[in-house]
Amino acid sequence: MSTSGEGNTSKTDAKKLTVAPGRSIEQFDGKDYAVWALRMKNILCECKLLKYIDVKANITNYDAEEDQQALSEIQFALSNTQLRLTMSSETAHNAWERLKTKYQHTSDSNIIFLRNQFLGLKIKNKESMTELISRVDELAEKISVLSGSEVSDGEKSLILTRALDESYRHIISAMQEADKLKNYEHVTNSLINEEMRRNEETGNNKDTTSESAFYSNQRGKNYRGKRGFNRGRGYQGYNNQDRNEVSTKFEGECRYCGIYGHKESDC
Repeated sequence: MSTSGEGNTSKTDAKKLTVAPGRSIEQFDGKDYAVWALRMKNILCECKLLKYIDVKANITNYDAEEDQQALSEIQFALSNTQLRLTMSSETAHNAWERLKTKYQHTSDSNIIFLRNQFLGLKIKNKESMTELISRVDELAEKISVLSGSEVSDGEKSLILTRALDESYRHIISAMQEADKLKNYEHVTNSLINEEMRRNEETGNNKDTTSESAFYSNQRGKNYRGKRGFNRGRGYQGYNNQDRNEVSTKFEGECRYCGIYGHKESDC
């Protein structure tokens, strides 16, 4: 591990260190304390040194050399800035508590913020079901990493179904009656299938509407064509009142255009 002075600390804060074959941990730079603490505990556990982050009175078979080794492992995984917090620490427990006191509150605040986002999730306008599911999964993963406890499938299903509008109530009720809401995979697949079905119906409706509009336009053209032909013969058209007046004068069909209510001479 190389360091190039205090002036370059901000550029080297997130170095990744190899602690064992196939294992690595980023130096703690003050961000994502909960993630770093979890990984650091795993390293200490693998080295059989985890007990030394506890107070000395609670440690059975205490060994001063092992305590120093645990302290070294912790300090080795800190950036220069964070290392200064533990320079005066003589035990692993002291170093651990200094870091925890400074950063645990910030981590807890982040978890609360993410949980509020998680609980308030709502589907966005024109957002696909797959995109919404991805947002649920992403937030759940962040909360799990920071809190150290995994968000359950049941909780993800609840958040996902609550994020939907009223048009999905029927399928959600059906899954609830079938006791499938705790099965996150079943819930996501069902909602994606429902969205596909709706999209297909919308596509079919558009096709039907376009076809109807086409035939309506054709009928309109044919009608206008006939009227234009009639106007070419001198017939200027008439409103309802005119029709009534004409019908009182003649009862029958025009022998030229076939329209009821006027004579060929009027056409």
